[in-house]
Amino acid sequence: MTLADVTCWIAIMSLFGEDDPSVTQQMTTSFLGPARTDLVCESTIVRPGRLIVYGTAETTDTAGKLVSHHTLTYIRPPQRNGG
Repeated sequence: MTLADVTCWIAIMSLFGEDDPSVTQQMTTSFLGPARTDLVCESTIVRPGRLIVYGTAETTDTAGKLVSHHTLTYIRPPQRNGG
């Protein structure tokens, strides 16, 4: 689950910049099979909103077998000027 969260967060930073204050609001994970090898995770931002960002992530093993599917929601709190 951490892999999916970080992968999606990096995708968000690639859209909004590395100073983006997005934080995970909700994550749902469906485990589809055992993970017996190294894992690869790919994330897609479904809707990059001004306040809420929706994304998905899929984790596969080295053979390409889908191990888990994730649905993620991030909140983008307003940035404060001057700390």
